[in-house]
Amino acid sequence: MNLAPTKPWIIFDAVGTLIEPTPSVAEAYWSIGQQLGSRISLAEVGRRFREKFASSNPQPDAEHASSEAIELARWEAIVRHVLDDVRDQKLCFQRVHRHFSKPGAWQVFNDVEETFQGLKNKGYRLAIGSNFDHRLYDVCQGHSEFRSVDATFASAELGYRKPSLNFYAELAKRLETLPSHMLMVGDDLENDVIAAEAAGLKSILIDRSGDYAGPYRSVQRLTMLPQVL
Repeated sequence: MNLAPTKPWIIFDAVGTLIEPTPSVAEAYWSIGQQLGSRISLAEVGRRFREKFASSNPQPDAEHASSEAIELARWEAIVRHVLDDVRDQKLCFQRVHRHFSKPGAWQVFNDVEETFQGLKNKGYRLAIGSNFDHRLYDVCQGHSEFRSVDATFASAELGYRKPSLNFYAELAKRLETLPSHMLMVGDDLENDVIAAEAAGLKSILIDRSGDYAGPYRSVQRLTMLPQVL
């Protein structure tokens, strides 16, 4: 195994870093729920989703195990909590789950393509590493901005979710490199920055709001990356 590649790897988180749902998660859930007889308001759908999503880690220990089965059960529980007044829960989950598997349900941030092109021209190798399941691959394949990405990994494939250190160890193993030869870029301070650095990687927080004032390196736009590398 080659542990000293000539070109460093930059690993990007997906949701919130490279892509965002459009319409929003709350709007998508609400629309599907309305079609199936739900009477829950859009505001309440959003509140319920945020509440359940924040507490939905299926393995709340240091391992943070992930698999297709674990992620499927996690999302089933979220949909059931958010749209609990829909009579046909199976159909409701199928529609929500299918919706977010479509590339058209996701919008790529407008600084991604330029950033990727510039980084590739400088010799960097690019990967995506996200807490997601097999749907991530369909979403990425459906957007031309990701054609220059060398490798894509979902937590369900790696066996662990961020912030597990095992997530990053498995990334390094799959990419045949050392953690010290990897840079993680993401919008989640705990998952993409603190955990990555604890695993031996370098990191940069993408802070599109410009609110972050902490000790870790951050940029407001991905196009700023070359300036801080």
